[in-house]
Amino acid sequence: MWQKINNFKYFLLEIYIGYKNLILYKLNRFQEEDTLDYKRKKTICTKTCPLQSSFFGVSYCDPLKEYNDERGCGCVIEAKLWSDSPCPLNKF
Repeated sequence: MWQKINNFKYFLLEIYIGYKNLILYKLNRFQEEDTLDYKRKKTICTKTCPLQSSFFGVSYCDPLKEYNDERGCGCVIEAKLWSDSPCPLNKF
């Protein structure tokens, strides 16, 4: 049971970090060198990803899609790129 609680806390922390960094980026609070990892991930995670879907213009990793026995995680792509959360397809 404690393992599930710790996993859930880690999951929530990753969501918080991703959205916090996304908001700071939109407010121009990052230096150029701080955005290099984000830009690298963004070039990897393109619209051609088999797990990506879009809902009203917001791209997300679709948990209903499956590719090579891996499912999407449900994260909003833009926020996921700002966190340390791994890609379900192990691309980053």
